[in-house]
Amino acid sequence: LPENRLLPTELRHEALALQKELEAPPPETGNSQDDEYKWAGLEPPKVMVTTSRDPSARLRLFAKELCLLLPGARRMNRGRAELGALVGACRAAGVTDLLVLHETRGRPDGLTVSHLPHGPTAHFTLSGAVLRQEVGGLGGAPLAAPHLLLLRLDSTLGK
Repeated sequence: LPENRLLPTELRHEALALQKELEAPPPETGNSQDDEYKWAGLEPPKVMVTTSRDPSARLRLFAKELCLLLPGARRMNRGRAELGALVGACRAAGVTDLLVLHETRGRPDGLTVSHLPHGPTAHFTLSGAVLRQEVGGLGGAPLAAPHLLLLRLDSTLGK
């Protein structure tokens, strides 16, 4: 190349093939894990909220309030459906996140968040969860986007 001479014939064919290979778009792998966040920020997430089996009235209310907190979240009655069937139905419907609420003796105490279709899944422990009606003075549910109210954050972590 520095001497401006022609390439030998056997190298010319190889160079053309390499050039075409470099210009070609990468092959589609068909694996949705690779492009899971391809549309992040362009499409709103579809969140499904459900409860453990046979929920108390308090847990159903808590699920309803969680749907008010997360814009675009929908609540689904679980009934007797198993978790695997729920995940399959959510994947088929294009749901991006599945939230399952758990309770002990009528008090919400756990939240499992699963990002679909391939995870990750995380379990959070809830403590001291109260319903909106128990706080008092809030009135009806606001129609505006939710705001985060943080009270009594006087611990080291809270500060």
